[in-house]
Amino acid sequence: MCGVLAGDKELIGKVRKLHGVLGGVIDPHAAYMLIRGLKTLHLRVAQHNKNAQAIAEYLDKHPVIEKVHYPSLSHHRDHGVATRGGAVKMFPNGFGG
Repeated sequence: MCGVLAGDKELIGKVRKLHGVLGGVIDPHAAYMLIRGLKTLHLRVAQHNKNAQAIAEYLDKHPVIEKVHYPSLSHHRDHGVATRGGAVKMFPNGFGG
């Protein structure tokens, strides 16, 4: 198992203290796979968001479904917050990912 940690210096410093307990070195193949996955992460997240939007819209129109909670739907109680300048800058590709 491996992963990537991104954040400010203080957060990374806290995790780095656990390095000896958690292990700090992954094998070359795992590192390669991790980098390979990161290269396409933005594409996968964008598609995830697109799919989530399509599902929310489909379910919202479905006669058996009573309510769909998804912030980009115009009737969602927090739609205004979700589509305000800051939220749109934070989530330019949608809210599903």
